[in-house]
Amino acid sequence: MKEKSTEEKVIRKYLLRLRQPRIKKKENRYYIRGYKGTEVIIRTDHEILKRIAYRRTCVKQVCIPGRYGTETKYIYTRKENRRSRPVIVPGIPTGRETAMPRAVRTVLHALSYGGIEVEASRKLADLKKMDPMRIFYRTLDAEVYNGDYKVPIRLFFPTEEDMENGAASGKKPPVILFFHGGGWVVGDINSYTKVCASMAQILESVVISVDYRLAPEHKFPAAPEDCYHVAKTLFCDGFPFPAKPEEITLMGDSAGGNLAAVVSQMARDRGEFEVKQQILLYPATFNDHSPASPFPSVVENGTDYLLTSKRVCDYMELYQSSPEDRQNPYFAPLLAEDFTNQPRTLILTAEFDPLRDEGEAYGGELKQAGNDVTVVRIADGLHGYFSLPPRFEAVQESYRWIQQFLKGGEPL
Repeated sequence: MKEKSTEEKVIRKYLLRLRQPRIKKKENRYYIRGYKGTEVIIRTDHEILKRIAYRRTCVKQVCIPGRYGTETKYIYTRKENRRSRPVIVPGIPTGRETAMPRAVRTVLHALSYGGIEVEASRKLADLKKMDPMRIFYRTLDAEVYNGDYKVPIRLFFPTEEDMENGAASGKKPPVILFFHGGGWVVGDINSYTKVCASMAQILESVVISVDYRLAPEHKFPAAPEDCYHVAKTLFCDGFPFPAKPEEITLMGDSAGGNLAAVVSQMARDRGEFEVKQQILLYPATFNDHSPASPFPSVVENGTDYLLTSKRVCDYMELYQSSPEDRQNPYFAPLLAEDFTNQPRTLILTAEFDPLRDEGEAYGGELKQAGNDVTVVRIADGLHGYFSLPPRFEAVQESYRWIQQFLKGGEPL
C-alpha cells in the first residue's frame, strides 16, 4: 500500500477539522469536489504564500487577509529538525461567518433585496452608460435579421488598424460573440460597452455584443432565437466580421452565459453550424432557485450577496412564456438529455454566487459526456464581478484563465 505523503496527511487532518470538501492536487493545481463530484479548480496564491514565515511546528494554520476583507486559511508543514521551506497547502474560506467581516456582510445584506421592479432595474442598469471614455472606444454598429426583426449588434475592435481595415488586414484578430447578462430583463449593448471595450483590448479580439430582445415584452424563446440567428449569420455568412469557426468563441455572463450554452446546444441540434469553443461566466443553467433547489449555493448565497435567489426566481417568471418553458433545455440547459458534441468549454463561477453550483454542475455534465471542459471557481467572487474594472483582482484572474483558454493551451 502506497504511503501517503506528509502534505496529503496534513490536508486530510486539516479538512476533517474544518469539515471542508476534499482538496486534490494535480500537476500543481488544486481541486475541490463540487456538486455531484464535479472537479473545480481553486486559486493558489503563491505570492501571498511566499510571505509566510518559517515555524518550528510541524503543522501550522495561518489566516491571510484576502479580497473584500476576507480571511483565507492556509496550512503548512515542514520536516522536523530542518530549516527548509515549508510545504504550503492553500485552503478555502472556512464558512460565511469567517469568510467576510461583519461590516462587509451588513452592507451586502442591505443591498441584497428580493423582488424586482423592471423599470427601476433598467434605470439602474442605465447608470453603466455614463462613461466619459466611450467616445474613444473603437466601435461599429450593425444589424442582423431574425425574421422581420433586426437584432442590433455592436463590434468592438482591439486597435484602430483592425477597425479601419477589418477583414482586409493581413492578420485578422479572433472573434468573441458576447451575450450580456441581466436576467433576460435588463441590460443592453450600451450598458455593457465598457466591459466589451476592455475585453477587446485585453484579449486582442473583435468583440461582437448582441442586443437581444428582453422580457417581459419579449418572452422566451425570443432571446435565444435572436442570439442563435446572430451566431448563424456570423458562422455561415461571415457577417459582420469574417472569421473561421475555430476563431470564433461564444461568451456570456449570467443570463448571457445561459444563452451561450443554449446557442451551442441549438447549433448541434439544428446542424446548421458548429461551435468550437465557449466561455460561460457564472451562467444560469437550472430552472429552480427556491429553497427546494438541489444546489446548496442557492440557499447559502441566496440572501446576502447582492443577487438573491428570490430575484432570480422573479427574473425567470418574467422570462418564461408559460410554466412549461421551465422544462425546456433551451430555457435551462442543465435539463438537456444529451450533452455530447458540445464545444471546448471554460466555465468561471463565483464563490459567493447563488448560481455557483449549477454552473459547476453543468461543467460536470459536459465533462462526463466526453467534452473538453475546465471549471474554475473564482475565490471571494460575487455574481456580476466581471463588470468591474480590470484593476480588480477577480477580474484580472478571470482574464488570465480566458487568455490561456483562447490560446488553446492547458489551464493555468
